[in-house]
Amino acid sequence: MSSSVEVLTDPELSELLRATGEDVAALEESGYTLIGGVRYTTSGIEAAAVLMVGPARDRVSTVARTPFGPVMAIGSGSETGRRVVSRNGSFWQLPAWELCNDVPVAEPPRLDEAHSAALAQLRDVFEPRIRDEMTIESMATELAEYLRELDSFRGTYGPASGFGPIRDDTRTQRRVKKWLSSAPRGQS
Repeated sequence: MSSSVEVLTDPELSELLRATGEDVAALEESGYTLIGGVRYTTSGIEAAAVLMVGPARDRVSTVARTPFGPVMAIGSGSETGRRVVSRNGSFWQLPAWELCNDVPVAEPPRLDEAHSAALAQLRDVFEPRIRDEMTIESMATELAEYLRELDSFRGTYGPASGFGPIRDDTRTQRRVKKWLSSAPRGQS
């Protein structure tokens, strides 16, 4: 099945914001800016998400409406194609060039703090790309490309696909070593 992404129109975006409003407001209090909303399909799963950019423009947040309530992810990408993704719910396994920082059921400020802590811990090996001017159309295009890449890599669905938080421990060191030795998308 192929992925698709559509930009939400005003009535659809308003409905999504009502469903995710508490989390969106908390991210805005942390300095995030609302960019817009999208509806997407990937691997047969349909979802709608609010897209936001962080105050330093080094991260993007998605707040997706699911049957279990809103699920958030905060991601930072590098110029080399590697990514660090902090999630408060993990429903799928990511490719090796994406380092997961899973913080189950974390509220928005805690997830943002966990993402900042992960970036600080990885500062010697990872520099987040600073995003220029962003529009919902450009973000939707980037999300569509990202989902197409993930379609061929997802392997595990469900709660068992999480990897836990990035910490200063040997398990994380092994994960980071594997992450650094993987070839990011489009590179070999």
